[in-house]
Amino acid sequence: MMKDRATREEMFEEDEYAMSWAEHQVWRIQRLLNLESARLGVPVESLRLAFESKQLHHLIRRDGERTSYRAEGVIDEMNVPARSNQTMTFRVSWVDPWGFAHSDELNFFEVRLKVMDEFSFRRVARLVIQAKAEKKIH
Repeated sequence: MMKDRATREEMFEEDEYAMSWAEHQVWRIQRLLNLESARLGVPVESLRLAFESKQLHHLIRRDGERTSYRAEGVIDEMNVPARSNQTMTFRVSWVDPWGFAHSDELNFFEVRLKVMDEFSFRRVARLVIQAKAEKKIH
């Protein structure tokens, strides 16, 4: 018997989209944007989605230097699933601690969503573009 077991409604909060996983993911993103908009006192249109990876990344240089970090960057594209039981994916970009640009596709469970204002979003996106221009792409 699992005494600490949570129901779906407790885990994902009961809402009108609880029956469709795809709609529920979109609702959670919109809810995050609305909460941050109210907290910061700015319109939702001026906010952009960013991410932090839940997975710890490990880097090892040829000379043996090691570092670990959690990827943080911008969400370039959101892919809403066609079927209601599929997970949303995000095309993300970031720069690692050594200045190399990375790009990947992560799903809804692999990221912690964050919100940035437009100025911060453009600054991070510019860093990624500069790192790619320097041919430091992975």
